[in-house]
Amino acid sequence: MKTVTVFTDGDHSVTLDKAANGTFRVTYGMQIEDKLSYPVAAKLFGECVFHSLECAGKLDNDGDGE
Repeated sequence: MKTVTVFTDGDHSVTLDKAANGTFRVTYGMQIEDKLSYPVAAKLFGECVFHSLECAGKLDNDGDGE
């Protein structure tokens, strides 16, 4: 397993790893999702980054679109 990137700007880090067989792992806090396809890993990584930013108070998610 090789670490592709680690996002650290939120409340907890989000790590994206890639296995030799081409599958991915996303780790966010105690959540570990393994053996993911590219599209599933991409979606989950993005969701975890957004959640991490929201929890850190860096996103204004009040729904007004601005």
